[in-house]
Amino acid sequence: MERLQGQMTKEIGNRLTNSVAVVHPDVTVFYDHGRSGDHNVCQPTTYMGRRYGADATLSGVDIVAVKDRKVIVVVEIEEGGFRPKTMLGDVFGVALADSMHIQGDRYVIEDAVIVIAVVHDGKGKKGEKCGRLERHLARYFLRQPSRSVSTIRVLPCSSEDIVRRIERLVRLELSKRKRRETSSSRTPPRTLRRVPRRK
Repeated sequence: MERLQGQMTKEIGNRLTNSVAVVHPDVTVFYDHGRSGDHNVCQPTTYMGRRYGADATLSGVDIVAVKDRKVIVVVEIEEGGFRPKTMLGDVFGVALADSMHIQGDRYVIEDAVIVIAVVHDGKGKKGEKCGRLERHLARYFLRQPSRSVSTIRVLPCSSEDIVRRIERLVRLELSKRKRRETSSSRTPPRTLRRVPRRK
């Protein structure tokens, strides 16, 4: 029998695979804990450097959305509730990585969004602590910028609402990324102003 966490990851990964394909056909979702044999099911693994091997791996992730061999969004499901030590491992397992190994291929990690979904109703001290941890991480990475990570979201969700909220947030982040790419492609390249030669 699968663990509850595996069931959640499987359901969220399956729904994201289907919904993202409709809106963002150029984005692929991979996830762990799914049915063996499905194309999108594997164990995405972060690693140091350019060469993948047992001496370079950092962490396995639950769900990842990729485009053009680049990691865009990483989702970690914390079914066991709010555990800062584990969540920091989730964050830095991506932030300190150079690449991710997915089905034998190398995917570069640059400016990725990390979403940590905590199974919790969001109320009380633990709910407040989720918000504080998210803000603390934002300040930390502002002082210590990471090439791998651009944004970290710590999202408390009830077990009944987690699938819908994660799906909505991932689709939102993908849409924001697409708008930025479209905007930058429309911006004309800057030309250097020629300075007249002195006579």
